[in-house]
Amino acid sequence: MIRLALVVTLMMLASAGTAQDDILQGALEEALGVTSDETLDNNGGEIVEQAIPDVVALGTGAVLRGLDKVDGQITDMTLPNGMVAEIGRLSVELIECRYPADDSAVDAYALLTIRDIATSNVLFSGWMLASSPALNALEHPRYDVWVLRCKTE
Repeated sequence: MIRLALVVTLMMLASAGTAQDDILQGALEEALGVTSDETLDNNGGEIVEQAIPDVVALGTGAVLRGLDKVDGQITDMTLPNGMVAEIGRLSVELIECRYPADDSAVDAYALLTIRDIATSNVLFSGWMLASSPALNALEHPRYDVWVLRCKTE
């Protein structure tokens, strides 16, 4: 699970700029102990085909879920990229959602900005992973927000 989080984080950073691609690829290879064309399987340590997606695709939006911890109300919302929605006292802005191009059903990650409506304070700003929501989570005493998947249509 930690290896997956590391891989996804490095993929996100690598997609931010091509000047850093070689450095990030080297860091990824060093962290996994393999070359870019191979990776280790979980069973015997034998080398298998590359499991790291080569290309990420930009989704048209994302499906997010919000939880009000006080009354237990769950809110699902579909947001297009660049749009804002409200969950209770929070304003959630989806900047963009990305996913591995070869499989849109797994490992979606979204760039979110979450603000308190009353104070306009930013409570969360960054990438949130659908497969590991606790890795980079909103820290709020009343609300939880997490990414379910990207929209591809």
